[in-house]
Amino acid sequence: MWRFSPFGLALAVAIAPDATAQVPTTPGPVSQTQTPTQAQAPTMISTHQIDRYEAIRQLQGELKSDPNNKADWIILGELAHEVAFELPRDQDVAYYRISREAYEHALQLDPNNPGLKAAVQFARDQEAGSARFDETRRRGVGSYLAARRRELAASGMSPTLRVYASPSAVPTQGGNAPAPPAPTYQPYVPVQGRPYTYRQYSESTLPSVSTTAANVTPRLGQSNPATTGGAVKPAAAAAPP
Repeated sequence: MWRFSPFGLALAVAIAPDATAQVPTTPGPVSQTQTPTQAQAPTMISTHQIDRYEAIRQLQGELKSDPNNKADWIILGELAHEVAFELPRDQDVAYYRISREAYEHALQLDPNNPGLKAAVQFARDQEAGSARFDETRRRGVGSYLAARRRELAASGMSPTLRVYASPSAVPTQGGNAPAPPAPTYQPYVPVQGRPYTYRQYSESTLPSVSTTAANVTPRLGQSNPATTGGAVKPAAAAAPP
């Protein structure tokens, strides 16, 4: 089943005026983890399992007292970009700016780092092209709604839930590191199966209460929702600026 990005969801989030301002308290949209048979607390933590706004807020506060912390500037840049992608078009620019400025701070600390150079250029291009990027996504809404209505009619009006593969179900990359979690869509009642419950969803999505920084590994990166499922989505043919 293909689905277009659900990131058009409006969020009541106040925008931080600059890269050092505190971010809004309103959380972003909730992501899901897929566990169709049983709930299992993940042993790894990905950004879809945390409150990214709180993480950004903490980083901003800690960087005020430790502005030479290159790792924290990089994490701030990563998280701010993810948040920007999920925000409405009148709110995303501030977070694209936070991302760019974070990478620029990191590059100042490590001017010969090729990854940081590329991140800075990407962030600058993304910020400059954000209006066109947002407009392309806005134009895709009509195509998505029409296609989704046809899909619902064909499936007997069965709604779905956006979920992520559980750690045990995620393949490895080169037999070593776990692959990033890929979002999919699961029906609330699988064919000839029991209803997928909120308890399953919450227990498999949220990190274990015993999780600590010493016993987990961060899982970096997430699949682009615009290409999830391997099929072209409405407006996905237009590449991001």
